[in-house]
Amino acid sequence: MTEANINLAGLRTMNQVYRNQGTKSGKQGDTDAKPTFGSGITNIFYGNNFMGTPLAMPLDKMSHGYIFFTRPQLNMQTSNLKFDSFFYPLLTKNDVSIHRAIRTTLDPRLQWYENTNDMQGQPMYARCPLIDPCNPFIPMISNTCISASGFPDKAVPFYRTPDDNYKGNHSMADGTTDYNSAFSINITVRNIRGAPVYRLIDYWTESISRVVEGVLVKYSDYVLGGLIDYNTRIYRLILDQSKQYVEDVGCTGASAPASLPRAQRFDFNIENALQDLGQQMSFQFESNGFFHGEQALNDFNRIQEGFHPGMRGAGARQKYMKKIPRDLLPCFNCRAYPRINHITRELEWWTTIDYYNQIVALNDNILEALTTFAAGETNIQELGAMLRTTPNSPSQFI
Repeated sequence: MTEANINLAGLRTMNQVYRNQGTKSGKQGDTDAKPTFGSGITNIFYGNNFMGTPLAMPLDKMSHGYIFFTRPQLNMQTSNLKFDSFFYPLLTKNDVSIHRAIRTTLDPRLQWYENTNDMQGQPMYARCPLIDPCNPFIPMISNTCISASGFPDKAVPFYRTPDDNYKGNHSMADGTTDYNSAFSINITVRNIRGAPVYRLIDYWTESISRVVEGVLVKYSDYVLGGLIDYNTRIYRLILDQSKQYVEDVGCTGASAPASLPRAQRFDFNIENALQDLGQQMSFQFESNGFFHGEQALNDFNRIQEGFHPGMRGAGARQKYMKKIPRDLLPCFNCRAYPRINHITRELEWWTTIDYYNQIVALNDNILEALTTFAAGETNIQELGAMLRTTPNSPSQFI
């Protein structure tokens, strides 16, 4: 970015900050609302309130935003998993099974090794329509996540001198606010049928243990580079009320699942007709370091660019991708890729041009079909066939 852009990054005018507060008309969502000089909003910046009565100011209400978990790089090749029977269910041939989805989530390389065999002649490719190979994140955790807690506070370390003869001492800053220590994050998710998140964490933690034990091995490039393959990075995005602009962004340096609520699943109670596993499950992620602001923002965009070739730079996005207009976002739910604009801090959602055109055309056809059906010009079978039309995946252009 240029120097001017760096200075403007993340900064918005007073009108933009309070655009949804209704300071002019008193109505939420009034985009024409403007803080006037002498109002409670501007007075808090200009002078001291010596009258002592609270100024009329809107409270800081943000959207809960989003939480993202990046995919690890475990070695889930057939030649590796066959050394431990615990992982045999992951070798299923069913492309749309939960176990195949877990396997391809934990090892993103499996979906990129088409028509490739390993040294033993085993195919290295695993197809799974349930998992988008261009998505760097784990939707099954993000989409079921209820709460996340344990993120560290920002603190300036101070040194205090020993007391002198008059019990006096002195303190001064003695370190950086960068947080590089280890800490734990507690994640609570909805316990949905099939327990996909439970099984994901189960295989994830078991793989970590078996690599340490020496039963499983990492990919050779991770071995040669001395890299850890089981880490994820947890991104936390806080948005404004419109869910359009990113107010804060932060991420862990590296995290890994450290616990599994196995007791909750195996406890026995005969008084219940069905095994009640509870509506929620909690996991603990061991984390190291925490980044905030521009560094986290840049890394968030970089990880998306690393997985999706169409997102790598403005030229590629202009050629292959389409930024989804806000009024059409519901049509692309769970089928778009996020990107944070460095200048405006807008959370943009992108999809491929081909997929965008398919959805727009499909919506137009459905609207036309519903109109003709209401007029009696289309029968119910033709309408049903139109409603069952499924477009291609947004990642299939690669």
